[in-house]
Amino acid sequence: MEATVIFKIGDIEIKTKGRVPVLSTIPEDGKRNMTILNAMSKIKKEIGLDLYEIDEDINEKAEVIF
Repeated sequence: MEATVIFKIGDIEIKTKGRVPVLSTIPEDGKRNMTILNAMSKIKKEIGLDLYEIDEDINEKAEVIF
């Protein structure tokens, strides 16, 4: 299963897909964080952009649409 993850940096939005873990034992916050980390890894791998270097709080500012 995939979710849309939107990162907002100033006026710029970066939108990508992140894989959602399907284990029922993982709490919602854990699923959200794992989905965000997967999306950030995908961005870094595909375009070489490390979002943590731009904003250390990017994880908290991300929007996940399941």
